[in-house]
Amino acid sequence: MFCPKCGKEIADTAAFCPGCGNPVNGQAAPASAPVATAVAKPSAFMQLLNSFLAILKGLFTPNVVKVVGEQAKNTGLEWVFGIALSVLSFAFALPVNMLEGLRQLIADAVGAKYASEAMKHIDFPFFGMFGSSLLVAILTLGALVAGLWLLTKLVAKKQVPWTCVLNMVATATLPLSLCYIANMLLGLIWVPLCIVVSVVALFMTMILLYAGFQKLEKPESSPFYPYTALVAVVVIVALLMSYLLYKGALGDLSINSFL
Repeated sequence: MFCPKCGKEIADTAAFCPGCGNPVNGQAAPASAPVATAVAKPSAFMQLLNSFLAILKGLFTPNVVKVVGEQAKNTGLEWVFGIALSVLSFAFALPVNMLEGLRQLIADAVGAKYASEAMKHIDFPFFGMFGSSLLVAILTLGALVAGLWLLTKLVAKKQVPWTCVLNMVATATLPLSLCYIANMLLGLIWVPLCIVVSVVALFMTMILLYAGFQKLEKPESSPFYPYTALVAVVVIVALLMSYLLYKGALGDLSINSFL
């Protein structure tokens, strides 16, 4: 038989014309297939941010060491968020805690009533210390990344992309960054508590860095001694640099000048 609409020859048993879809034998035309709604794809920035947030979430699971190890193989740009958080959290938290700690120290030494007046005579502003802290954080992290990269190249004879080292370091230092953020509130309660929390977070960071360093190294080699030497050098340099910067920022500070 032929389709009454387009004239195309069709089988006698057909319910619809294959050419135009016209119903034959009194049956209704089939409903058109539903069109899939296009889902908007997240931008490259949002994909990168979501990936970083997934890494951050992984630090609060028992697989935290595995997360750091995986980042030692990651060549993406997630390290940008981690490094920025580490640097800025240190740069903000240290001035807040130092100023509050200094205020409490003066209050204990000369009395609470002199503390407020004494703080007005201090030679450095908050943003002066912020700039010094920012510089210390950038140089310390830079030295750590460069040192780990050199150790993998010289000790393990292994070429490792910079992005892998950056992602590993950025992830391993995230607990310390979160500690600095928390310390901005803890310092207002009791400054010694900040020191305890910072020490615990620092030890955790060193363990995570070592775990990540092993992933950068050959699995059968033991990088403990070169890693320990690197950490010792970075810590000494960071402390010396901090002392010189803050000595310049603080100027001559004497409690007797407040009396």
